[in-house]
Amino acid sequence: MSFGNNLERLRKENRVSQARLGEVLGITQQMVSNYEKDSSQPNIELLVKIADFFKVSIDTLVGYTPVNDEVKLAQRDRLVEYYDRLSETDRDKCFTIMQTIISMK
Repeated sequence: MSFGNNLERLRKENRVSQARLGEVLGITQQMVSNYEKDSSQPNIELLVKIADFFKVSIDTLVGYTPVNDEVKLAQRDRLVEYYDRLSETDRDKCFTIMQTIISMK
């Protein structure tokens, strides 16, 4: 879920209007609306204020879920398992796809 979706959900769950949230944060109702539409993003100081206001972590607010090492290892194991099932031709295709994706960054 995006920051804007999370902000809107938290605001509605807590029965706070955009105007009231704007007053508390020292911003306009229009800016709150822009955040909820994901057309604008708050700076870190404002993000902290919003998280504090709703008593949630910044991770929760922005929709970040850290990927732990166990998950990464499980994904890598699954990738190796799939790779081992492929023919040599399909393995070459996979490498080409991965190289293309990496070169696009």
